[in-house]
Amino acid sequence: MYATNFEFNGVQAVDMGLVMGTWNGDGEDGEIGCKVTFNTSKPINCNEWNIHGSHYEEPLTIEWSCIKNICDLTDNEDMVITPAEQAYFHRWLECPGKYQYLRFFQDDYEDIYYYCTISITWNKVGGKILGFKLTATCNAPHGYSEVQFINKENIGTGDTFTLYSDSDDIGAQVFDSIEIQALGDGAVNITNDLDIEYSMHNIAMNIDNCKTNEVILINGKTKQITTDRTDHNDLADDYNYYPIRLVNYDNLVSPTLDGYSGTISQNRTNTYTNHGVPCNINLSYRSIRWAVI
Repeated sequence: MYATNFEFNGVQAVDMGLVMGTWNGDGEDGEIGCKVTFNTSKPINCNEWNIHGSHYEEPLTIEWSCIKNICDLTDNEDMVITPAEQAYFHRWLECPGKYQYLRFFQDDYEDIYYYCTISITWNKVGGKILGFKLTATCNAPHGYSEVQFINKENIGTGDTFTLYSDSDDIGAQVFDSIEIQALGDGAVNITNDLDIEYSMHNIAMNIDNCKTNEVILINGKTKQITTDRTDHNDLADDYNYYPIRLVNYDNLVSPTLDGYSGTISQNRTNTYTNHGVPCNINLSYRSIRWAVI
């Protein structure tokens, strides 16, 4: 790791007078990643094992060390991290009480975010704290892109729009947020041609009994659906709980120094068709990133 600065929960280390650095050899390059477990079985009277899939036993963990930025100090005594500073770093790094986004300011990695918690191990010399090690435990074996926002307006009945999946992972991804404004009375009904091809099910996202200018919000993480219409009491029954998804099942595109050099693959291009009332759609999501720092 060659970064000297990181950001956690929106706060950068340099703004706290800290710099990433080694401590007695800590923080040197080493093995980083997650152990994948393959699900296998061996038939009777056979010496070959068959693979039925794979899974990760534990999330990604990242370790690095920090000290005060010596360029900001006037003497060696300022290298000491005081009890008040320890308390502040504890509140910033350990006490949000939930996952927060972490990123490192290193070339080509600034736009990769890790959703994680952080624990602190203090380094003490002569009874004084002169540095600390941080251990980030992520919520997954991978990172994420920055938030991507998509806005599509005045999508008429029969109209289509396309979205390209830049995910590093193969599969179907539910958007973090789907906001739909119905522009007429009737059903919202949208299909994704690539999702149909990927899942082999011709299932549309369908919401019945919408009214003109009604705004519906679907939370992709909690699966909860809400509306700004107070009289849409049967919304939970009117929704089929199949939100539109962003699909990538292209494992043939080879990365280059300039990124993905090929043309946009048909297995990454999602074509959505509006079969219902005209509508506006706002989408937000983070793509999966497998690179680790």
